[in-house]
Amino acid sequence: MIEKVILSIAEYFRVFQIICSIFIALAVSFTIERFFVVRRQWYWKLLLFGCSWLLSSMPFFIGDLVNLPPTVLIFVAGILLGCEGSLLKKLSLSFMIISLTSSFSVLIDNYLLSADSGIPTEQERIVYLSVKLLFYLMIYCSVKKFVPKKSYELSNRLWSLLGLLTLTPFCTVLSVVLFQEYNGEILTANAAFNKTILCLCILSFVGLIWAVVVLSHQYELEQSSRLLEMNQLYYESLERQQLEVRKLRHDMTNHLQTLAGLSGEEHKAYLDKLLDRPGIKRNVQYCENPVINAVLSTKTGKMELEQIAFAYDLQVPSKIDMDSVDLSVLFANSLDNAIEACEKLPGQKRKISLQAKNEKGLFVMKIENTAKSEGKISEKAAPGLLPQTTKKDRKLHGYGLKSIQEIVQRYGGSMEITKEEERFVLFLYIPVMI
Repeated sequence: MIEKVILSIAEYFRVFQIICSIFIALAVSFTIERFFVVRRQWYWKLLLFGCSWLLSSMPFFIGDLVNLPPTVLIFVAGILLGCEGSLLKKLSLSFMIISLTSSFSVLIDNYLLSADSGIPTEQERIVYLSVKLLFYLMIYCSVKKFVPKKSYELSNRLWSLLGLLTLTPFCTVLSVVLFQEYNGEILTANAAFNKTILCLCILSFVGLIWAVVVLSHQYELEQSSRLLEMNQLYYESLERQQLEVRKLRHDMTNHLQTLAGLSGEEHKAYLDKLLDRPGIKRNVQYCENPVINAVLSTKTGKMELEQIAFAYDLQVPSKIDMDSVDLSVLFANSLDNAIEACEKLPGQKRKISLQAKNEKGLFVMKIENTAKSEGKISEKAAPGLLPQTTKKDRKLHGYGLKSIQEIVQRYGGSMEITKEEERFVLFLYIPVMI
């Protein structure tokens, strides 16, 4: 009878342990998804859950050289493979999460559940699991409340800075675990110091995450400011064009009378000069969408200055189901890359072609430009990874591609880059609401 009761209690404890482990792993994985765009295939989500379970359930005892290093490597590898974004972003955020979870695990594994006095009782284990579950649920709820769910994008410099700051709490935890012996007397003697250090490492997670949120918001403001500046330039260009048109209308009688009195080469030269006036030559209304018009009005001037032949076919309505800043970044960065590539070529070879349309629930964009011949390369951009061509052609097309790819993936679209002989093509499509 007693044996049956013991077995029944043990069985209930195992069920409780499994349930707690699942909920803890889910809390960690959901926290990760607040900062990363996880790849859509189910096996990547399963991989993320497995890595979260490993990191949150693995015991880290002081003096144990076996558990912590391989767990860190496996978790980082899971983030690199299963999540989208730049390498620096994934490394920085993953080590922030590692610092949090490892600090808490070292704290409770060594000072809440210690086996020096013998094997912990089931009651002690239940308390231990309950504390872990409560902590991770509290972290998830706090992050959910105070951290908006989105793809946090910063410059590589800022991610590098955050990565360096993250190394401080991570190396501190590593030092506590690896450079002390697992001995009851030593643990007791260093208890106050270890607890203080580990609690500070946990608090550092709050500061680092807050820094990510603030810096990301600042990045968005800079992007919005850039769009506003483009809009201002566009409307100034539009006003200049309207003023030029009014001048032409006012002087049209004089121009016609002058043309009537000229003949031959003088007539042709005067007419060419008249047609070259900005009010006639330049068309700032490239399509119905004001954001695209604003971007192109700033880029066409540079293309003219660099003697780049520009052809376009744009069929984009005034309103499209896409954030204005994102739409601006797509066109601005794409054209910047194309212009930079053309600048490496002789004047007669500089050509850019831009096509975009929005129909049947898809926004499709294709930009093609001439580029230096470096062999035939044709690759499709895999999710989370830039195509190999951008690495070999970094000087020509490295700038802005990460931003373009991040936007395309965030909207559930696809991007393809092709480099053939002297031709570079960027093609993308994004599903949008009709």
